[in-house]
Amino acid sequence: MNVMDSISDHTTVEETDFSSYEIVTFMYETPETGVFESTTLIDGLEFASIDSLRKEIEEQYSIMVFKGDHNYDEDEIEYGQKIEDLIPREKFHTIIICKEGAFFWNGDEYEYAGQLKNKKVRRIKRIIVPEDKAMMIEGNITVIKAGLYDVLREKSIELNDHKTIENFTIELLNGKIIDITNHRGIFKVYEADIVVIDYTIE
Repeated sequence: MNVMDSISDHTTVEETDFSSYEIVTFMYETPETGVFESTTLIDGLEFASIDSLRKEIEEQYSIMVFKGDHNYDEDEIEYGQKIEDLIPREKFHTIIICKEGAFFWNGDEYEYAGQLKNKKVRRIKRIIVPEDKAMMIEGNITVIKAGLYDVLREKSIELNDHKTIENFTIELLNGKIIDITNHRGIFKVYEADIVVIDYTIE
């Protein structure tokens, strides 16, 4: 089953309970770019094969490892040794979506997880807080820990000089709901498509 066939139009918040939806990374590949990642679906483009990602991992194996401390010669070389820290494609330990289905990184390799279950996708906005920040919010100093946060609500605020700034409502790690202003672009904002995965399909 090609997972692209199981996706149709985006949903709105009113249509579905999104508690079972997950953040994923969509993997694509073209002859011009090679394998690349996307947080959103790209219409008309086929997903990359998991074989391409596994090939990337294989290419991270060291060509040779020297034994001993000094005076190396050809007899003291071991070929094809695995480096200690393989680097998977996804950066935030999310599920990746490939042509063959959904996969996750188990610490050593990409492992099959399942298939996309629903035929609709919800697009959300997220913000990246690059480092811990202390901000004055409603008269109190609030610490926003570095990480990723879903945008619950957003609005634009027009200033007196006709400039517009973005205001976002997010939920902190402790469950507190706050409004933050993206003044001077201190937070990176991006869109992401969230999906439901059926972990029972093999």
